[in-house]
Amino acid sequence: MNAPEARITRRSNLDAAQIGRTAPLPISWYFDPGWFEREMLLLFEKGPGYVGHELMVPNVGDYYTLPWTEHGKVLLRGEQGVGLLSNTCRHRQGLLLEGKGNAQNIVCPLHRWTYDLDGKLLGAAMVATGGEHLAHLLAWAIQRGETAQSLLQLPFYHPVVEEIREVIAERGAASETAIADLHVWRVGKGSYACALSLVTHDERLTANDVRKWLAIHDEIVHSTIEIHRCPGA
Repeated sequence: MNAPEARITRRSNLDAAQIGRTAPLPISWYFDPGWFEREMLLLFEKGPGYVGHELMVPNVGDYYTLPWTEHGKVLLRGEQGVGLLSNTCRHRQGLLLEGKGNAQNIVCPLHRWTYDLDGKLLGAAMVATGGEHLAHLLAWAIQRGETAQSLLQLPFYHPVVEEIREVIAERGAASETAIADLHVWRVGKGSYACALSLVTHDERLTANDVRKWLAIHDEIVHSTIEIHRCPGA
């Protein structure tokens, strides 16, 4: 008579320690905020995640900002295919695109910094305009041995920065001209350069007009002026 065959189960080849490690999770873990945070960090944030379908951006230049990222990320189709890009400008971290649409380039609405469809910076308007002149000023400062603080941006509380703000506030009050962005550098002993972006309701205001305003301060030897007119100006 043959001996009865031993009953075979999936755990027959596991020792007690292994069986303990494969036991069901405690029910409380399914409601534990701490475990939820660990799973989100270790399983979801570090793993692949679904962000959208390529049909959301069917044509080159199509973009779709992701609401669940507070529009900080954008799905965009470039020449090489669909990519997920940051939707914030590297200058002042402003949002670049809104909702969905199509664009040949990505242009920041604040200061017109421009990127291609792969996120590469193509141009920065104010930097490009003033960069050559500032380079000459730096060379001049090097010759005079005054490079210790050359081209270091001044803090907002510096007297020259305050002077510029006061001039714009006084001369631009009637046309509601205001500063959108301001950068000031020391380019030599007692000499400064500034890059200034303004918003205005004055349809006739020019960069030379603003330079005349600033001319009362002899220490400002160069200024790059950018003017944005408000709708209806």
